[in-house]
Order: sequence, then structure tokens, then C-alpha cells
Amino acid sequence: MSMKKILNEWKKYTITESNQPLIDQQLGAPAGWFGKWDDHLGLFQTNEWMSYIKSNYPNLESQLLEYYEEEEVQEIMKNLSGGFSFYAIDFLGIKAFKDLMIMKLDSYLNASDVPEEHKDFFKGNYERIMDFGRNNSSSNRAYAYTKGEKVKQIYEGPLAFFGSTTDWFAFGEGFNRTLSIMEEYFSGMELPDSTPAPETEPPKPPSDEMEDRLAAMKAAMERFYGGK
Repeated sequence: MSMKKILNEWKKYTITESNQPLIDQQLGAPAGWFGKWDDHLGLFQTNEWMSYIKSNYPNLESQLLEYYEEEEVQEIMKNLSGGFSFYAIDFLGIKAFKDLMIMKLDSYLNASDVPEEHKDFFKGNYERIMDFGRNNSSSNRAYAYTKGEKVKQIYEGPLAFFGSTTDWFAFGEGFNRTLSIMEEYFSGMELPDSTPAPETEPPKPPSDEMEDRLAAMKAAMERFYGGK
């Protein structure tokens, strides 16, 4: 089994089969809510954000080349273009981070592919959603390929929502900043009534089939890394 296939299988298990339904159920959210929400608050490669960077930082790439190797600059620009908040705050500043997160919130709440039921749930319950996310932090599940298809963990700190959110800074180290932006964003808005969190049973353990698949994947990873 190739490493790429192993990682795809792991992502399928951790995101699709485990975390997303669990998050929806424990929050009492509409089915599929978390996935749609993270789609808009995670990767954000939009014309609006690209235009924002070009308009406000027209010489950014040439300025970066004064301090970084060309390959590093291309990596920075790629991640900036993808709307990852760590690169926004680190290379553009705090205002750009805030503007990016507001664009993401606007994108979610104005998106035609997001059901109104999903939007109302978020608006009415964002405080307890964020509390839930913070209280259910774990290691980041996202990995990135490097040369030779080796992999590295992008961010090793705690990440909200069982480590499943795509924007690992906004819901990791930058969690409090993100929450403050949300609080300000919603402060002047008429919001739907909040709904109470449901009483939920502890998640069921993985099935025998899933345990077998995880064991095979773990063994393949150990062979790949030489048991390290």
C-alpha cells in the first residue's frame, strides 16, 4: 500500500467516518453541518481574497524574495492564496487576518450551497459551538507532502473540533482571536434563538472491520518509517 493511499484512507476514517458525524450529533447540528462550515472557514482561494492581497500588498512577492529563497516564497504565496490564516497574520499582519476571517464568515452566510438551516444554527449557537470546539481539541490531523512524497505534520499543537478543522491557525493557536472576531461580527446582528445541546451517548468504538483497517494502516506506516 503506497503512503499516499495510506494517508487518504486515514483522512477518510478520521474526517468522514468518525469526526464529522460525531461533531454534528454532539452539537445537535443539522446533518452535514460541520463539513459545510469548515469548507467555507478553511481553504479560501477566492477571487475576493486574491484581489485583496494584490490591492493591499502589490509588492509582496518581491519583498519576500529579499529574505527568503525562491522556493520558500512560492510556498508562502501558495498558502496565502489558499486563505490559510497563519500566513495572513504572519506575512500580512493582524488586520489582514481579521479581514480574511470576516470574508470567510461572509462567504459562509451568503453561500448558495449552504442550507439556511445550517446558517441559522451557526448564528444562533456560535458561542456554544466554539466552546465545544475548544473543549474537544486534539492533535492536528492534517499532513502535507514534501519532496519525495515524505510527509510532515503542518501544526503540532492542539486544534479545535477533534483536530479536524482545515484552518489550523484560526482554530488552533489563533482560536481566541477568531472567537473575538466572531463576537464582534455577530454583535450588531439579530440572531436566531439558540438551541440546547442534545444529550448524547458516548461514541461507539470502531467496528471490527475498522479496527482491522486501522491495524493494517498502522503496520504500513511503521514499515514506511522503519518503526519510528
